[in-house]
Amino acid sequence: MSKKCEGSDVKRFLSVLLLAAAGLSTIGFSQSYTTRFDGPESPLSEGGRWTNHGIDWTQITKKGGIACGNQTGTNTGKYRFDDSYAHLSGFPPDQEAWGQVYIGKPDSSCNQELGILLRWNSSAHRTIGYECFARCLNSDSSYVQIVRWGGPLGQFTYLADKRGTNYGLKNGDTLKASILANVITVYINGIEKARVKDDTFKTGNPGIGEFLACNNGKGIDSNSDFGFSSFTARGLGGTARAQINAAQTPLTGPLKASRNPNYFEDGSGSPLILRGSHTWNTLQDWGTGGSVQPLDFDAFVSFLKAHGHNFTLLWRTELAKFSNLPVTPTHPADFTVSPHPWVRTGPGLATDGGLKFDLTKFDDRYFERLRTRAGALNRAGIYAGVYLFTGEWVLRFRSSTDGYPLSAPNNVNGADDGYRGERAESGLASVTMTGTNFITDVQDAYVRKTIDTLNDLPNVLWIISEEAPMKSTWWNNHLISLVRGYERGKPWQHPIGYATLDSPTDSILYNSDADWVAPWAWTSPTNSCGIGNPSCKVNINDSDHSYFGMWNDTPQKNRNYAWENFTTGNQVLFMDPYLVYYPRENRNLCPSPVNGIGTKPDLRWENFRNNLGYLLQYSRKLNLAYVTPRSSLCSTRYCLAQTPPVGAEYLAYAPAGGTFTMDLSAMSNSRRLAVEWFNPAVGAILTEKPIAAGSSSQSFSPPFSGDAILFLVDATGHR
Repeated sequence: MSKKCEGSDVKRFLSVLLLAAAGLSTIGFSQSYTTRFDGPESPLSEGGRWTNHGIDWTQITKKGGIACGNQTGTNTGKYRFDDSYAHLSGFPPDQEAWGQVYIGKPDSSCNQELGILLRWNSSAHRTIGYECFARCLNSDSSYVQIVRWGGPLGQFTYLADKRGTNYGLKNGDTLKASILANVITVYINGIEKARVKDDTFKTGNPGIGEFLACNNGKGIDSNSDFGFSSFTARGLGGTARAQINAAQTPLTGPLKASRNPNYFEDGSGSPLILRGSHTWNTLQDWGTGGSVQPLDFDAFVSFLKAHGHNFTLLWRTELAKFSNLPVTPTHPADFTVSPHPWVRTGPGLATDGGLKFDLTKFDDRYFERLRTRAGALNRAGIYAGVYLFTGEWVLRFRSSTDGYPLSAPNNVNGADDGYRGERAESGLASVTMTGTNFITDVQDAYVRKTIDTLNDLPNVLWIISEEAPMKSTWWNNHLISLVRGYERGKPWQHPIGYATLDSPTDSILYNSDADWVAPWAWTSPTNSCGIGNPSCKVNINDSDHSYFGMWNDTPQKNRNYAWENFTTGNQVLFMDPYLVYYPRENRNLCPSPVNGIGTKPDLRWENFRNNLGYLLQYSRKLNLAYVTPRSSLCSTRYCLAQTPPVGAEYLAYAPAGGTFTMDLSAMSNSRRLAVEWFNPAVGAILTEKPIAAGSSSQSFSPPFSGDAILFLVDATGHR
């Protein structure tokens, strides 16, 4: 039951964060309920919160921390469908619920099903609502279904029926369902599995359902073999719903160059900044001890929304098993990674112990997950930078048992980077070639497949690789050209990114044909132009490269990184360890780790996460079409401004606080400037009386200690 904490504690933690970000108390949600099913009880009641008035259907029992059903599993005819269920009361029409499943004895000879109920109502001999359920088996006969119950026993209609190995439950999974207006969606471990529209029922409540059907009497007394170990339901009503709907507004088109070269503009033509957290295992699952820990991606999306972020990265780790990620001071454990772009068919075993890869056969599970997760971010209004490769892993984290698909011992196709377990530098042929060959053919086919999978999503940005060897410039440039050319024949063209190489040579990035770059520099220059096409790049400073070791600095120094880059015209990504347990130098002490993956984020990083959201809020107060870095206007050297004679605005940053001066002479002293201070340490706004413009050396002192943001704007509004 290793995910028990993740299935409830993380969700409760995220719900609080979401409300805090919206400025709401927990009463913003019109109703919510969480339980771990402690103590024995039959039928399930928990102080009258749970009910089942149907009479013809069986009840839910809780025992040993599990909520399980009471069906015999042997009934026939309509009585075969006397499912066990229980539901809550008092919820608004829009609702979501999730539970961690317990499957002690999966049995292929029985139909063991666990379900989330939505808009559920029961009365004597009548039950109506939506049941979203999955089979407690991970095989070809697995399924996810959405069923509309119509009243009397045995009366129901299938709305969705998805079948196959990707649609079953296993012990510890999280099953979630939501209904918003007329859209019903089902998830397993944060991955969308089914979605339908139906508006038959307008009201009702969330709950849990369980079904058992076996042959020859075998099902009797087997109910306790499967059930729920935790459950959370939440109403999406009132003010909180408005916040959620705003965050989920679909994006209208891919990002493109704007009139201001420091920023992209969105599909509506409005410039914007990109800010957010990213972490390593949001696309592929990681885990030590030879076992991966599934990531609750739905929780991660909620985490980003709760902090007001609008950008993240989806990483691809190319090694099936990697070594020496320095999460501990000595002897760090190996991490296993899955899934991968290619099917493992054999014959023969790769060096990590799994079947060898067939590089001519793509693994649909990988691309389905990529599509689902990029789509979830899109619906949340969050841009996704999609890593095509991660050259750093090939350079730094190899071992004789890594199973890298492009090494000859690990594939059945003859692709060979030359690595045989020696120093990583002996096997870099997959990224340091200077012309096309069989490996580039394999890589190019994978890139085209990735583009085919995601091209119609407006929130996608590409990023070729990161911290690849210095001799990988031909390879990086080839892939930029490939993506550019292949998307030219597609409906949409997305920005292409190029991250720093293994050494600090940002000029290579600026002289490339990438649209955006993730440089090495701690603070990027205000103008990042070179000889490539386009000549000027959008800078997105990623702490993974440009602020490694930030965990050894104070929160104020961490904030300096974000705000100094913002006021220099750059954008910021945070390499957030999130749930990866990283005790070395106390980088990330997420609690209760299992196989190297924790159960909820380390609060040490909350202020920095929040500040990325604050940056985004202030960027929306500015007219990004016209503001530019203007270091000469502020004695601290950190200032964004536009300075017409009417409608001027300034955003200045004082990294250490204290008194500083501003040149406000762009407007005459007959005009007035509204004054707003922001304290990034606590997220507090303080306003002061408007002041006259016109001074070339206006003195300011923050009304609090520590770093400070000052926002000045023409009292009649900016241009």
